[in-house]
Amino acid sequence: MAPHERLESKFDRKPPRPGFGLYVDPLYGYIPLPPHLRGITDIPIYQRMREIRQLSTVHLVYPGAVHTRFDHSIGVTHLAGIAHRILEEKLRHVPGNDKPRLNEVTQVALELAALLHDIGHGPFGHAFEAYCKRHLNYADWSHEDVGRKILHGEEGFGGEIRESLQEIKKRRESEDQELAGLLTHTNIGAIAFGKPDQLDLGSEDLSKKYYFLCDVITCAFGIDRLDYLRRDAFFSGVATGAIDVWEIIHNMTVFQERDRSWTLKLEIPAAVALEGLLQARNLAYRRLYYHPIHRAAQELLIRGLIELKVEPAEIALDTDFDILEMLGQEKRGTFANEIRRRIRDRLLYEVIPLTTHGRIYDLRGNSLLYETFRFSVGPEEQPRPKNQLDIESRLHTQELKLKSGRVLFDRERIPAWKKEDLEDKWLLDPSKGPLSLFEAMPHLAVVLSHLPMRTTPGYELFMDFVSMIYVSLPFDHLRSKLLQAQNKYKAFPKEHVVEEVYKDTLQPVANALLVDMAGFSRSDGSKSDIFKEVERNLVRHLDGLAQSVLG
Repeated sequence: MAPHERLESKFDRKPPRPGFGLYVDPLYGYIPLPPHLRGITDIPIYQRMREIRQLSTVHLVYPGAVHTRFDHSIGVTHLAGIAHRILEEKLRHVPGNDKPRLNEVTQVALELAALLHDIGHGPFGHAFEAYCKRHLNYADWSHEDVGRKILHGEEGFGGEIRESLQEIKKRRESEDQELAGLLTHTNIGAIAFGKPDQLDLGSEDLSKKYYFLCDVITCAFGIDRLDYLRRDAFFSGVATGAIDVWEIIHNMTVFQERDRSWTLKLEIPAAVALEGLLQARNLAYRRLYYHPIHRAAQELLIRGLIELKVEPAEIALDTDFDILEMLGQEKRGTFANEIRRRIRDRLLYEVIPLTTHGRIYDLRGNSLLYETFRFSVGPEEQPRPKNQLDIESRLHTQELKLKSGRVLFDRERIPAWKKEDLEDKWLLDPSKGPLSLFEAMPHLAVVLSHLPMRTTPGYELFMDFVSMIYVSLPFDHLRSKLLQAQNKYKAFPKEHVVEEVYKDTLQPVANALLVDMAGFSRSDGSKSDIFKEVERNLVRHLDGLAQSVLG
């Protein structure tokens, strides 16, 4: 049975009710959904987003984070309508006739794109994308790619969304034949996924007039980011900083570039709000999206899918609960069934920090100046996770004598500030024209590059990312090792027990990271500090476990 056929059997489509729908949102209050939007949400392939959590497994750390892709998409749609009204009003005051026209048709196009911008997310969101990278045939798949397949009605991905868009376009053609072209499935996808070069209104000049619609959802201050950062903080309870959504939206404007395309800009009074938004994003990545326990749980789910040996295309339209059910149906005692039990009962892996991983660029030349580790296992063109799995395989079969999948390396790079967010000229100054955030707020160069004030004009250095590298092992395995060592070395102090367990269990991990993955040598004096840091972190963490396990 094709994925979309399974969906239709699970979510029976209801006949659309006449009139407006009313969605009650905890952030924005009552959100009316006109019939064309309500009809889309009734489609089974859309309803499935009610069972895809926005933050995947973050609820295992922050229990309130159980909101869904459905909730987020409705919120973005609400912001799309407000942003459109603001831009429509501002365009009225732009002189000349050769400017974009905004009306009810363009508003419908923007709201539909906002409603559908996350339609391609698979089960557990970005964890599904990471699983795709384990497959050579799907390594370049993203939720945008799946979203396009759904919008285009490709085989296996249903056709109801495309049919609904065609019906909406047909009804709107009598209002504005020219702008009704925005309502094709291709153009809705271009706006939803931020691809202005894919916007096609029949002529290049006309298409360029509406490039800014592709920025409204996905740019550095786009409504997608405005909603998910605020929503994720609200439901998780994690304070990542106040986001002035309305200051940003009310300062959105449009600008005609030299190539005659019209792009979205932010008026200069909102520069501080933009800085706050980017800082909130930075904190959200560290405290939510890359939380080590959440990352370990996601890696477990990915290993579960690997155990199931399912093709990504077969489960692209499934939900979180579908995947957990599939894992639970595996034979008791299998790793897949064990993963289901661990996620259900929160029997998660112990996450152990190894060392800091960072990378610094020359901002002007964009050349790499420093990186803590240059992982070199396998050819560069291979997907990173394959190399990661190779190291894990060596660890659990040769060093730790664990069954497959029982040790996880996490060397995901947590982005600091995105360079393009700071360098791209998003701000609009009435006298100077477009400016980057660096140009409008020079103090950021000092803060982000850690340079003395006298070197500010060059802001030569940029921290591309900085994160910790973690290893995760089953807590029950470490607990067993500590208890065995305690019985074996009864006459010795606890420090000796910890040292022996470190040599037996965690020292091979350090060697795998530093020697096998990074190519370091213990005889290299320049790397001795890193060896010492990793060993110190491992022993400190193991000592803390011993305190709780051994008393």
